[in-house]
Amino acid sequence: AIAAAAIATTSTTPIGSSTSVSSGTGRMQRGEISATYFDYPKAAERAYALLPQLKVVMLLREPVSRVLSSFNMRWQIEICGKLTWTRPDCYRAITSREVVRENAVGPFQRAAALKVWGKCAADGKSLKSECLRSDFLSKLRERTNTEMREIDDCTRRTPSETLGVCLGYRTLSQKKLYKAMEDNAYVYRSIYVEHLQGWLRFYPPSQLLVVPSEALFADSTRPAAMASFATFLGLSASGPSVNPKVLTAASPAATDGSPHENGRTYVVDEAPEELAAPMRAWLCPKNRQLAKLLQRHPLTSEALTRVLVAAGGQGGGGGEDGEVSEAGEVAAVGGGGE
Repeated sequence: AIAAAAIATTSTTPIGSSTSVSSGTGRMQRGEISATYFDYPKAAERAYALLPQLKVVMLLREPVSRVLSSFNMRWQIEICGKLTWTRPDCYRAITSREVVRENAVGPFQRAAALKVWGKCAADGKSLKSECLRSDFLSKLRERTNTEMREIDDCTRRTPSETLGVCLGYRTLSQKKLYKAMEDNAYVYRSIYVEHLQGWLRFYPPSQLLVVPSEALFADSTRPAAMASFATFLGLSASGPSVNPKVLTAASPAATDGSPHENGRTYVVDEAPEELAAPMRAWLCPKNRQLAKLLQRHPLTSEALTRVLVAAGGQGGGGGEDGEVSEAGEVAAVGGGGE
């Protein structure tokens, strides 16, 4: 989404869920931004049914960081309710049980928030940071460990099925699917090889571009990332169509000069190593499978790849755990660690 904003300096609509970008030929290219299309079951199938010529840009973040970020958002909603969207430090605005009740978004969230209040508001006036941190980490550990066990069990039972089918996501109603994905699928959504394969079943590699999110963070890699994005969309790789400064400029909606409009503060910004290391080990075979898939289907521009390699972002290779068939399908998507 940030990259799209940086490209769309000639946008005719506000940057958000959709935008229009000038191609330099007088014709407008219209696009849509979503944080969920990539990993939602049936998203690729539905997109292809409507727009078979669609070009898709995928920003992939380091998987454990993505798990933490996603869980952070879900945990804040559980603690803060409606205050999540009105206060960057929403948990500091919880000063009584009445505030919890007034800002509840539903009965389950209200009950969970009141439980945390009873545990972390020893003085009856505010939630204590250390208690909140402990609550966050214990819930993150429990949720991710449970999910990794479920995925391991699932792939042992039906190793030939995709995880989306094996876990039953593809048969859920839209409402139940949304709840399952938002509340329980933190690790599953970080298994990028699973989701990328889903898009490759419908779209040819020429219509897909993969950009590591980290390539947009550093001055040394940002220009190449933006150039690859622009070229893929049929825009000039330099000039007024590409404005990398948008990535670091203050958002008009930010109150602290941050590029991000929400400016949220979190009780845990980075997962402790004792929690992150097991997740990295568990995800390692999946990331190796992703590397093999990207080697077979070059979905990142050569120019960006060269810059990332020079910057030390080469990534892992293949191996027997990540063998890819001639059809581009990963032969084994099971769990386990290394």
